[in-house]
Amino acid sequence: MRLAYPFAFWCVTGIAGADTLDLPEETIRSGRILYLKHCAQCHGRDAAGDSGPDIQGIVHADVVESAVGVEAMPAVELAPGEAREIAVFLMSLAPD
Repeated sequence: MRLAYPFAFWCVTGIAGADTLDLPEETIRSGRILYLKHCAQCHGRDAAGDSGPDIQGIVHADVVESAVGVEAMPAVELAPGEAREIAVFLMSLAPD
């Protein structure tokens, strides 16, 4: 079987499990700093939820989509690349 979109398949399979993800420690650290600045007030210091929902393990697309403001969540102004750093930190928290 030949995949019409091999890159898309690679991206999806790369998200499937933490053991297949490349989560650089430096990016996790910088993402944690950004998370604490922009997100922890509502989602808790460990992203397990507070006044906002548990967001441990969410992926980049979810961070980008949510940062513009959805439902009860206000918009968050992020510089280019910051959503990815936050997502890497949150994916590092994904339960096994």
